[in-house]
Amino acid sequence: MPARPLVLGGDDLTIIVRADLAMEFTQTFCKTFEEASKKGLKQLRKDFPQLTNLPPTLTICAGVAFVKVNQPFSGSYKLAESLCDFAKKQGRAIVQGRVKKQGQVNIQDRDHEQHNLIPSAIAFHRPGASLFDEYDTILKRDMTVKIDGRPLRLSAGVYGINDDQNVFPNLDSLLNAVEHLQTHATLTASPLRSLANRLYRTPGLAYHNYQRWWDNMKNMEKQDKKANHSALEAVHTELKAVLDEEDFSEGQFPEKKNEGWSPLGDMLTLYHIANKSIRNAEA
Repeated sequence: MPARPLVLGGDDLTIIVRADLAMEFTQTFCKTFEEASKKGLKQLRKDFPQLTNLPPTLTICAGVAFVKVNQPFSGSYKLAESLCDFAKKQGRAIVQGRVKKQGQVNIQDRDHEQHNLIPSAIAFHRPGASLFDEYDTILKRDMTVKIDGRPLRLSAGVYGINDDQNVFPNLDSLLNAVEHLQTHATLTASPLRSLANRLYRTPGLAYHNYQRWWDNMKNMEKQDKKANHSALEAVHTELKAVLDEEDFSEGQFPEKKNEGWSPLGDMLTLYHIANKSIRNAEA
């Protein structure tokens, strides 16, 4: 595997991974860590029944910085560390009762709530000129636009790795949406790049531009006689799961209005990484 571990000690792991493998690696590592700890703690409770206050599992947070090979390592490391810290802080805020799904509390797993476990989660970012800034600063300055006078963040900020807790937006659904975009021939890269640029240059037209992109892709699908299913419908289904919005309709701009964020920036970031299949970049 094209990876280079840098730090492995205690509960810290820092590793350089080829960019197009980074999300899959991180997600698999986190899920495996949580499952292994669950089995280990179960055995520990069996061997030492007097240990009555052990948590059901251990959770883990991760930060992934998609950077170019010629960007300074120190800044890249600090950004990844800041992303991980941001995910932890958001999870900690949840167990402290200050937010629920990026704004309020909704922990379904009683064991997690009882033991104040921070949900397993991940934050990721592909920086431009903001390599040395803290991630919360990047979100406010570089990932937030104004639409009709209200701020809209073009990132969920944090995604849940273990969807059983139903706390953060679901990472699996986001990755599935990107995969549908990447693998379907009719959903070309150029309109997506154009959409991304327009979101920042003319945010007031975001709804119109997204609907226009959707309609164009829908027409291209209809003209593709080889297509046996609608990739756009699949993308819509996955975005609906990310947003956890029942009334989210096809062609509608994807946003969580009551919480002021959209997953579109995250989706376009991962699409860029996957579509380019960046061999000379590291994460």
